[in-house]
Amino acid sequence: MYDEATRQQDHYWASLTYTQEEGMRLGIEQGVEQGHAAGKLNIIINKLDRYIE
Repeated sequence: MYDEATRQQDHYWASLTYTQEEGMRLGIEQGVEQGHAAGKLNIIINKLDRYIE
């Protein structure tokens, strides 16, 4: 059976792992959103360039 110090350490490592995974998930989501926004901006810029020429 776990003593209190071991239980607290296990909880700490589990929380750290969860936080890292959640951070990676959010980072990926934000990167995808930024990539979509950049792609849309490039399309608009290209259309404007063609319109101006």
